[in-house]
Amino acid sequence: MSPKSIQVLARKARKSSERIERIYGQEKIDTQIQLMSILVPILLLALSFSISATFQSSFQNSFQNVSSSVSKNERFDKNDFNDFIVDEIYNKENSTDNSISRSQDRSVNSLSITSPLYFQPLITTPGTTVNITANADGASSSTTWKAFAHSKYAKFFLTFISATNLGAQGASAWKVSFSIPQNVPKGVYNITLSADEMQDVEWHCLAIVQSIPTNLKFAHITDTHISDTEIKNNEQTIKVIEELNLHAPDIVIFSGDLTNGGSFSQFRKLRQIFLNLDAPIITCPGNHDHNSISNYYKYVNPVLDYSYDLGQYHFVSLNSGPDVSGTHEGLGLTNSQISFLTSDLSSNTGKTFIVFMHHPVFYDSKSTISQNKDAFINACKNYNVKMVLSGHVHGSSVYDSTGNKKYGDVSSFTGPIFLTTVNIGNAFRDDSSL
Repeated sequence: MSPKSIQVLARKARKSSERIERIYGQEKIDTQIQLMSILVPILLLALSFSISATFQSSFQNSFQNVSSSVSKNERFDKNDFNDFIVDEIYNKENSTDNSISRSQDRSVNSLSITSPLYFQPLITTPGTTVNITANADGASSSTTWKAFAHSKYAKFFLTFISATNLGAQGASAWKVSFSIPQNVPKGVYNITLSADEMQDVEWHCLAIVQSIPTNLKFAHITDTHISDTEIKNNEQTIKVIEELNLHAPDIVIFSGDLTNGGSFSQFRKLRQIFLNLDAPIITCPGNHDHNSISNYYKYVNPVLDYSYDLGQYHFVSLNSGPDVSGTHEGLGLTNSQISFLTSDLSSNTGKTFIVFMHHPVFYDSKSTISQNKDAFINACKNYNVKMVLSGHVHGSSVYDSTGNKKYGDVSSFTGPIFLTTVNIGNAFRDDSSL
């Protein structure tokens, strides 16, 4: 690593510590960071899939070298964090947008954006046509629709094209088409949509790129366990985002346990923290999110099993359910989920398939998915899935489709790679807290 690179990392580390101090209102946080190692448990991949055991272990080793003197029971200061969001992500002097504290409960608004979403965003290029779907009570053919994109990069209006009532989905469901202006800066934007006097904002839901990637670079993260009391989890997630922004992935895959308990306040913190991520992100729920899955529906995504396209790459998100009572095994996949997976893959032949869910199929000598394991593996093999990404076990591993653990370069794999990435939150716990 060059001296200049070390200086950049050092500057980023100092900024991260200063930012945490501002968020928590503390005079000092004693954080030790090894600058020569990756700061956080991220698995960053280009689709050459040249993954080494040394590379994976470096994340885990560096993670053990991050420590903090912040008490587990210290409360998160919401007001300080809101100030941080406004100061750092939006221009406080030039913005009149005060909706940062809105609940984001899409079920209570007379106008609510249903697509794109924060954790299922739209990735597109300047000059293209985009579709925004929304539920709008009382909207009609004479309704005036407007859309405004805004972020730390720029602010611009989208040009209205047409609005179509989606009668089959209910009288209030609409698809509204807009065009993206030419020459707008790349970045991740929020969208404010208005229908006459009604208005809704969806954060972090539109990513403008100069071109759709043909050689994908993505990051896989998992198990942030955003918490009201486990402050280290939140701090570590902030550091992860700093590191992700340095690597500039095309997309981030988040394989569950977004929160520690699934409460409204934890999902709200999650949304606030990830506003500082300079990349689009897609998710699936984990067993901890299932503690209140209704909040996941409201604040993350109302659909748990879905597919997502980015150029020639096709992602499939699956909900592996809560844990089986008294165990760490996931409830697994239902027959209907296996049918969804096979139907989806068969309809998208010729694309590169990447599947992700919270519970892994393999980990050491045990499986952590209890239902339809073999059917899932066979579907992945039959449709040439390139990679299956998981979390849950708070450790890193790579397996082939026969359950053999692999080390070193896996680019010669003939079947799917089953890969588990180390956790971000709950770093210093044993298996009883998974």
